Amino acid sequence: MTDKTHTPLSVSATLPHKEAEPGRSVEIPLIVENTESSPEFKAQPHADYITEHPDSISIDETLKKVGATSSDEIIDPVKSKLVLPISDTEIVKGLHSPISSSFRWLAELCVYLLKTTHIKLKELGGKIVRIKS
Repeated sequence: MTDKTHTPLSVSATLPHKEAEPGRSVEIPLIVENTESSPEFKAQPHADYITEHPDSISIDETLKKVGATSSDEIIDPVKSKLVLPISDTEIVKGLHSPISSSFRWLAELCVYLLKTTHIKLKELGGKIVRIKS
């Protein structure tokens, strides 16, 4: 790139507002940046600064005897099948029941249990489907 140096310029302009005196002008400086060439970036191989870690954690035998488990063995509540006292279609019907109905509150309890596992009920194509949120 060529190195061009620019000098700051100033432009006079009148400001048309209520309290300005007629015929006065204000100097507004124009700022122009100098464009200088930046040093070349050289990519380094990733092995210099990245280290790979194993996917699973190894646990010592003494910890296993105590009952410690790795995170791979923890049960994910979203992946496990959540069993509710009523079906998903009955839950949606129960949400439209009157507030004084016990069926409504059972449906609300089921919706709460679904929310704790980050699952929503949605009607798609006339069917009630569980969706991870």
